[in-house]
Amino acid sequence: MTPHVSEYGKGNLEENSLTEAERSDERRAISQRKRKLIERVFGWSNLVQQTK
Repeated sequence: MTPHVSEYGKGNLEENSLTEAERSDERRAISQRKRKLIERVFGWSNLVQQTK
């Protein structure tokens, strides 16, 4: 099973480093695209709540 987690960039002290196999997994790429869409919806909902 391959984890479909985000990989942190700077400042994570190597805590969430993925292997090359995990980075190149096609299912992970699909998961990351879907995650971006979901996060966008949450961002919009938060923006709407803040403007009320």
